[in-house]
Amino acid sequence: MMGERKSDVYFEHASIDDGKIIFDLRNDPDSGANSFHTEPLIWETHSAWFAEHYPEWYLFKQNDEIIGVCRIAVQHKVGTLSWIISPEYRRRGYGKLMLSSFVKFVKLECPGPRNAGPVVPPWGTPEVAILRAEIKPSNTPSIKIAKFAGLIQINESPEVIEFEY
Repeated sequence: MMGERKSDVYFEHASIDDGKIIFDLRNDPDSGANSFHTEPLIWETHSAWFAEHYPEWYLFKQNDEIIGVCRIAVQHKVGTLSWIISPEYRRRGYGKLMLSSFVKFVKLECPGPRNAGPVVPPWGTPEVAILRAEIKPSNTPSIKIAKFAGLIQINESPEVIEFEY
């Protein structure tokens, strides 16, 4: 919307109770179509998975409304990013704002070659040397969001475009 105010946005670390929010966002038809696993999630399976992975998730909020969610899954000093924008906030610039803010947030929270200090994220992940995202070539909005956030395309195949920061 013209003149829409995007200030006062913030990240909130997900809790175990936020599993339903992520479940609903991921099961949105557009989100599912852009996922590498396109089948709808089953609540029981997702709930068990989320109980182990909720520390990797952050809610992106404005005035206590959820604009979207970001995830960083760290393995071998590589932080793999994923994100979902709430349907009502899509195509309004929030995706670019959310991911670019999340990249800055991660750079401050996780030590790596691009930051100065050894700050460990609150959930105790190891260092993060590289941020990575894998996006379907058909997911044009996420490709634009990744590029806007400073991620550089490093590889492309018919199935996936890989980005790093």
